[in-house]
Amino acid sequence: MTTNISGQWSGTYYYPTGMHQNMKTSVPFDAKFQQLNNELIGQITEKNTFAPMAGSVLLSQVSGYVVGGIINFSKSYNSGVNAAHMVDYHGYITNKGKTISGHWQIDTWSGTFEMHRETKGSQRKVDISKKEVANA
Repeated sequence: MTTNISGQWSGTYYYPTGMHQNMKTSVPFDAKFQQLNNELIGQITEKNTFAPMAGSVLLSQVSGYVVGGIINFSKSYNSGVNAAHMVDYHGYITNKGKTISGHWQIDTWSGTFEMHRETKGSQRKVDISKKEVANA
């Protein structure tokens, strides 16, 4: 049986060790997923940590699928300059549909990620103002 993951999620992705010293080792993000049967679409919002000409917030579109406890999706940045690449995510849904963890990959470069379903009263990890999102 496939768990429906529609809704708000907070997560973090992690860069591999040994990255350039000026880059953060982890980046928090917010995700909003919509699942219909096994198909998945959505949007991810994160503070910009790598594309100096793309503004303070990066928005990306998500498309993929969920089968049983497995999730696979691609994230395509909407931000143009220095942020026009695609990232593939592969993970597992655990904790009764409240946690997703796995790996991301860009060509031969990869790292890990984790997400937690937002519940009433939970705080979001990414503190992005409405103004920043509007300007993205």
